Amino acid sequence: LGPTPRPPPNLDPAKAAGDEAMAEGSWVSAFIAEAEGGHAGRTLQLVEAVRRGRWSSEISAKFGMEHLKVGIDGERSAAGRNRLLRKWLDAHKRQVAAAWLELGFPAPPR
Repeated sequence: LGPTPRPPPNLDPAKAAGDEAMAEGSWVSAFIAEAEGGHAGRTLQLVEAVRRGRWSSEISAKFGMEHLKVGIDGERSAAGRNRLLRKWLDAHKRQVAAAWLELGFPAPPR
């Protein structure tokens, strides 16, 4: 065994939390960009999250989630569901990143 690693000097817990939030925000932004760009796997994850419907009534009203869910559930083809999701995402993308987890979308990796 070698010497015990020392924590970095002057580690500010608030800064560390801010750095983590920034990294999560970057991950969400990348996820959104990939879905908008046609990444089928990313889009499928969002479609499945919408179908599960795990959001509050306030979030649903703000983002039109029930309307989106009805549209997705009524669409026969995966391509059609993906188009609906991407159209919705394009209309709401500025607000979606801030409410990502409240919308029931995938959590960033830890």
